[in-house]
Amino acid sequence: MPETEHRVETFANRNGPEPTSQHQALSSGGRITVEELSRLAGAGHVYHQYTLRLAGADGDARRARDRLRELLAEAGVGSGVYYPVPVHRQPAYAEYAKVRCPEAERAADDMLSIPVHHALTDDEVETVAQAVRSA
Repeated sequence: MPETEHRVETFANRNGPEPTSQHQALSSGGRITVEELSRLAGAGHVYHQYTLRLAGADGDARRARDRLRELLAEAGVGSGVYYPVPVHRQPAYAEYAKVRCPEAERAADDMLSIPVHHALTDDEVETVAQAVRSA
C-alpha cells in the first residue's frame, strides 16, 4: 500500500465507528429528519459531520434552524451550518445567480450539523440527542 494511502486509511480508522448510537437516539421523530445511514457495498465512511434537516418549517426554515442552533448552544451543544449559501449563489458562479435550484436553496436554509467524532461517549451522544429532541 502506498504511504499516502496508508496514512489516509489510518486517519479514517482513528475516527471510530459509524454513529449508530447517535442515529438511533435521534430517530425518535419530531421536527428533525434523520436519513437512513447507507453506503456503497465495500465502501467505508469517515463521519466528520452529522447533518440534520429541519422538517416542517414552511418557508421560515432559516429562522427555525437558527433558533434551534441557539437552543442547542444554550444546552452546551455546538452546531454548524456548513453550506449557508448554495453554490449557484456564490460569487464565483454569479452568472448562475438567477437559476433556481430549489433543493440546494432549501438545504442552505434547513440543514445544520451536530457533533460527531470518535471520542464522544454514550452519555455525550445522549446529551446531544436530548438537546435536539427538546429544542
